[in-house]
Amino acid sequence: MAAPKIRCLPLTPDRWDDLERIFGPNGANSGCWCMWFRRPRKEWQAAHSKGNRAAFKKLVDDDAPLGLIAYVDGAPAGWCAVAPYEDYSVLVRSKLFPPTGES
Repeated sequence: MAAPKIRCLPLTPDRWDDLERIFGPNGANSGCWCMWFRRPRKEWQAAHSKGNRAAFKKLVDDDAPLGLIAYVDGAPAGWCAVAPYEDYSVLVRSKLFPPTGES
């Protein structure tokens, strides 16, 4: 049996449908849509699933650096958020996760 072919590609507007397949109808973790660290808690909770989806979709459409989709044998199989520290407003305000000073 051949090993599966794995490719990781940046999330772009033309790969949005693949991300939706990975996240499912609830937006991955309880309507997160990968906005948990990007929005202040009150905003995140108020927007919840549909609002967080719309906010994340806008970032995708604006070509913001957001992360990678993993494909196994051509099918979307995983997601990893990868973006500049400054894009995660919750981390920027956190005392537990200060910036490293590296760029």
